[in-house]
Amino acid sequence: MDSRRYLYYCGGARSGTNFPITSYLRKGYIHPDNPTQIDWTYSSSPAAKGYRMAAGQIAHHVVWLGGSDVTYNYDGIAYNGSGPVAPQARVIDYDKFNGSFGVQYFDTTAIPAIMDLRGAAQISPDAFVTIGGMEAGPKVSRRVFLFSWAYTVPTKLPGQAETPSISPNPATHFTRVSGEQPKALRLFDVNGKLLQTCAACSEIDLNTMPSGVLLLEIEQHNGLKTRHKLVHLEH
Repeated sequence: MDSRRYLYYCGGARSGTNFPITSYLRKGYIHPDNPTQIDWTYSSSPAAKGYRMAAGQIAHHVVWLGGSDVTYNYDGIAYNGSGPVAPQARVIDYDKFNGSFGVQYFDTTAIPAIMDLRGAAQISPDAFVTIGGMEAGPKVSRRVFLFSWAYTVPTKLPGQAETPSISPNPATHFTRVSGEQPKALRLFDVNGKLLQTCAACSEIDLNTMPSGVLLLEIEQHNGLKTRHKLVHLEH
């Protein structure tokens, strides 16, 4: 799947009394030979509920930042008459590989509660910048926020095998997985495109792979999958 041919639209308002909020994900396929033709599919999830969020992509995940759970007018006052709308300090995550949704709420010391975001500027494969929007009050925000992601692996649980690591990293020609030989290795680019698969191996060849940031997925025999950020140096 070429992710550049798809549009993802999460939440939003629908027509009707007080413009009720929706919990839909709309996925549009853009025909490469005719970009004006878009085929839309729809799915519903409670995690897809949101209004005026900022959106971006991290690896094979689409993420939406901030927003609100109630629709509102230009002044931040709810259409349903409930008064000022509270912005949310949250991230909604959609995994394009398995079609699953997740939502996480944060303390405002971790990420800001911000809404009325019409977009985000992606400045690197794992970082976005937002400008303005609305803060609690509601009031217009004059602040600029940097959102960045770190790729982490699970900590070891009792009775669980050691979490594998990879080296060298950065790498030029190959990288190798530590510990027990995995069930499979899968290498992706930052857009989620599968570049290489290797079954029952501990080493992956990088000589024909593009340089830059890649993601190496390690699947162990117990079914556990971990993803590691891999920097492939040009040679």
